[in-house]
Amino acid sequence: MQRIILRAATFLLLAPCLASCVSNYNLKARAAHDAYHEGRFDDAAVLINDVKPAGRDRLLYLLDKGMIFHAAGKYRESNKLLSEAEELSDALSPKSVSRETAATLWSEEATEYGGEKYERIMIPVIRMLNYIMEDEWDEALVEVRRLITTSERIYTDPNELDNAFAIYLSAIVWETLGQINDALISYNQLTKHKSEVPYYAYDAETIRAKLGITATLPPKNSLAWATSKNYRKQNGELIVIAEAGRTPIFVATTVTNGLFTLSMPEVRAFPENLKSAKVVVDGKEVGSTYPFYNIMKDILRAEKDRQKRSFIRKMIKLPVQTGLYAASGELMDEDDTESKIAGVGLALLALSMSAAEKADERSWRTLPAQFQIGRFYLPAGHHEIELVAGGGTSTVMHTVDIKAEKPSVILMRFPESSGAPVKISRPRLKGGAETDIAKAREYFEIGKAEEESKNYGDAAFNYMQAYKYGMTDDATAKKVVDNYKMTSDSFKKTERGLEIASEFAEIYLASNPEQ
Repeated sequence: MQRIILRAATFLLLAPCLASCVSNYNLKARAAHDAYHEGRFDDAAVLINDVKPAGRDRLLYLLDKGMIFHAAGKYRESNKLLSEAEELSDALSPKSVSRETAATLWSEEATEYGGEKYERIMIPVIRMLNYIMEDEWDEALVEVRRLITTSERIYTDPNELDNAFAIYLSAIVWETLGQINDALISYNQLTKHKSEVPYYAYDAETIRAKLGITATLPPKNSLAWATSKNYRKQNGELIVIAEAGRTPIFVATTVTNGLFTLSMPEVRAFPENLKSAKVVVDGKEVGSTYPFYNIMKDILRAEKDRQKRSFIRKMIKLPVQTGLYAASGELMDEDDTESKIAGVGLALLALSMSAAEKADERSWRTLPAQFQIGRFYLPAGHHEIELVAGGGTSTVMHTVDIKAEKPSVILMRFPESSGAPVKISRPRLKGGAETDIAKAREYFEIGKAEEESKNYGDAAFNYMQAYKYGMTDDATAKKVVDNYKMTSDSFKKTERGLEIASEFAEIYLASNPEQ
């Protein structure tokens, strides 16, 4: 009994510290974020310097500051910050057991933020842009290679990278420096992904003709063949890159799904404010920019991963909370005052764990929602460029000297939407991905037998299989959770224990996408 009382006292002493693990970075950075989204980049650069992030939020601070300096035209400072961010992200990628345990029992924001896959990809991409704007194409090529290395590190298959903006910009850099074989590899990568962007079919065809090789190209009626007037038929090149929109954000929401109540991350998106920008050269319209990358697809992938992690953590955390309540009841039934006080303490601790539970809302919020490219071939010389967006509501003038040696590049950030973020609607799926009711019933019966034998890990696995093959009712789902809850803490930490929780979370969330 003394051991229980001592444990209760220890938990109570730690509770305030652990409960404070909820990140307040977005609140601290709000003034800088507001200035940035309003287009006051110099003000944002000053305001972000005043932010003092907690250690676990330092990566977010470096990413935000790097992006703000990029938007303000402070390209060298931006690259220095983003390089530091990349080093930190690489170091944080393998999460420590202690940080994960803290997140399991309390807020998910107790962990040091290591960045989502798409955010890590965008670090070398923004640096590449910075070097291009500094007319340092050799340095931009270093970032192309870093992009390849990064994608190989974070994806099982490097070809999984389907960010058309990153791939196409890499091709431009390769080609500008005369390395057309490597440029063709990038153009072919877009063909492999069947990317819905212009130019690259014509680009690939042109380079293949130079190299004297043939291969399959996209269908002639696809967007891949769309080009601007006189494409590749003049001795000078203008590239217009547009950054637009506010990136979607994660919001923690409380969900009751029939199994338990938990905090889940949910995506909120801002209204789009730019379809394309019209490009006018010397008073004549020559074409427009095209969206090459919309961050929404990657945000939704990250949401799926985050929701799965939240679900798994709750499955692990649930028996801890249940145990605390049970121990609390036992202590409060004792006759001595010391035990009753400890019992009240454990009950308060369990309540504080529920109150402190919060899904991770952190993300790189200063990234644009989309990146657009316009590629135009013009005679070398002096040209007046007008960029028109939003039906003429936003017009920007540039004077550019086009040279034959390498492209001239204009980078524009268009005004962002001020509308409130809204929930993304998703279709509800019915049944399991591999429906086989006969097989499902067989697994269910095996699960019952294992449960009666108190083999709770095997029971949870078989009930999970029954759910997977079509018994997607609340009763079967509850069987999975209840039996998993009965397994030992040591089993939950084993590879098999984690696999059961992970697979069930994935199946359940796929069948209940609004959870």
